[in-house]
Amino acid sequence: MESSLVSEFVNSTGCDIEEAYVFLRSNNWDLRSALDLWTERKNASSPENYDMSTAKKLSRGISRASTNINYVCEARNKLLCDKDNNPFITMDGYFVDTQGASFILPDFSKYPVEFQAFLEKDLIDLSTKKTLESSSRLNWWLTKLPPSMRLYPLSTTGDGNCLLHSVSLSMFGFHDRLLFLRQLEHEFITDSPLMQGLKRRWKYSVHKVNLKMDVVYSPQEWDSEWQQIVEIASTKKKMQDHQGTYESLEEIHILALAHMLRRVIIVIADTMLKDYNNQPFAPITIGGIYIPYECDSKSCCKTPLLISYDVSHFSSLVFMEKDSNNPDDNLYMIPVVDVNEQLLPLRFPIDLGPNFNWDDRAAFENVSISYKEQLSILKEYLDIIDLSSCGDTDSDDEPERPSSEPESSSSPSKATKQLQSFGKQFGSIGKSMGKKLRRNFGSLTRLTSVKLKKADDTPGKFLVATVNIKKFRFHEEMTKNYLEYAKEKFMREYLNELEDVVEDSPLYNQALEEGIVKCTSGNECKSVATVVTSYLCLKCYDRIKQQYFDSQFGIGKDSKTDSEVEEYATNIRKSFTEISIHPASVSATESPSPTKTSYNTFDTQVKQIPMEIGRLPSLRRTSYWGFMVVT
Repeated sequence: MESSLVSEFVNSTGCDIEEAYVFLRSNNWDLRSALDLWTERKNASSPENYDMSTAKKLSRGISRASTNINYVCEARNKLLCDKDNNPFITMDGYFVDTQGASFILPDFSKYPVEFQAFLEKDLIDLSTKKTLESSSRLNWWLTKLPPSMRLYPLSTTGDGNCLLHSVSLSMFGFHDRLLFLRQLEHEFITDSPLMQGLKRRWKYSVHKVNLKMDVVYSPQEWDSEWQQIVEIASTKKKMQDHQGTYESLEEIHILALAHMLRRVIIVIADTMLKDYNNQPFAPITIGGIYIPYECDSKSCCKTPLLISYDVSHFSSLVFMEKDSNNPDDNLYMIPVVDVNEQLLPLRFPIDLGPNFNWDDRAAFENVSISYKEQLSILKEYLDIIDLSSCGDTDSDDEPERPSSEPESSSSPSKATKQLQSFGKQFGSIGKSMGKKLRRNFGSLTRLTSVKLKKADDTPGKFLVATVNIKKFRFHEEMTKNYLEYAKEKFMREYLNELEDVVEDSPLYNQALEEGIVKCTSGNECKSVATVVTSYLCLKCYDRIKQQYFDSQFGIGKDSKTDSEVEEYATNIRKSFTEISIHPASVSATESPSPTKTSYNTFDTQVKQIPMEIGRLPSLRRTSYWGFMVVT
């Protein structure tokens, strides 16, 4: 039913499938109302009628490749409309089982460096990558782990739904443009019975901050704060917003999402906001590990979802494929400690239970969670490996080390807003929590009796969680389509920057047909080469050309004027477009036309160029690696 309505809407308006979904769903799948709204917004010129479907949409990325648009729209259609026979997810009440899916980038390293840079610019959020790496929050572990453990933040649309976009990218490789995940999360927060436990965890976090400001909420204020959290998770756009953006989600929504997906979410973020002088201005408390505490760990996926947070924006964090056919190489690792080997903070780890007396301030302030208990929680929900140098003795007497950041409020409460304004975030999880308090104040979480190896004298332990990459066949097809699209786009841009290469000329079209090849100079050069420069990169082509003419004719700035050198170069470029790009001699009476050259054959021959300099046949018109010589 929905698919036929979408097709009719697209045929009537000419919009793409994504826009059709947005308009139809916002009008309860009433085709006439959706068409009326489309016409109204199309004809309107006021900012109030700005088309939300086009707001801040990225025009680049894997899913936006022309060959992938229909492919991705079909996948979104299945995800949204076919919940019973869905190839991507399985619905279990309010839970969404994503089958452990994790998107991964293709291996960039096998391509020439210029194309690698093109792919990074097209797919990677380079600003976030630079910021988090410079603050030693991202990829600092590459000094201890292989280069294949590098994480890349994907470019993600900033329309207020970036949290769900980033999670969708991490799992499926495309944005949550149809608000599928956002709608499910709103239903989860509104109706799931697990939200009572999450609400208590959130309340503990907010109350802890409020007490440091001597602020105490009334029951009505607590209800109002929570209702606001529920409302901003909806699929409605912001009130009085002219750009079609949605309400930005917060820490408690990440925790709810982790429960809905039954999957740990790790957020990589800086810990302090800097001013224009790069001085700490206010704390950033959103980074850390979000665990589905209220779910049985046996029903949870052991592979975490990874996202980054920078400048109030979430981005998906993904690995890159290894250059290997070994199936065991699908295993990756992410540290659960910071650069100082202090445990990343566990967000909302404490549930005081339904019968706790929130007016008992002394009892509240005595509640805390130990380092050992945090490790126990992590080992229950993640596969944790200790890669630090440590002894072989098991011990229950693990020294207590607090997590690297304090727990904080996740809601825009009055106290939290004051703290953010003045940069005064206080508090910590504490040092230990006695058995008596755990009995009286409810379950902290499901703790296990996991024994850890006794630490050595180093400040911390290098603990990592394993990430097992599981791809859909859909991922491979989508990536393949994108690479073909990206290669052609790159080649057109590359060729248009070359001098004296006419678009749609035989030589131009031959270069497009052959695609991207690496330089064949034999000097381990990793730059891009084309038939235009005889399968050499521009640098190697100019170097070999200059070596040849210097050795044969003494042509150079030392022996000839600049005008004479330029005249030779001009003649070379002109003759180059008239002859076959083939390493063979032709007579002066022949007029060959450009023909396709075998890359494999030419690779071997072109490596011999330096040895052939000075030994070409004389008294003939000779073509060699793209330019003509008359001797």
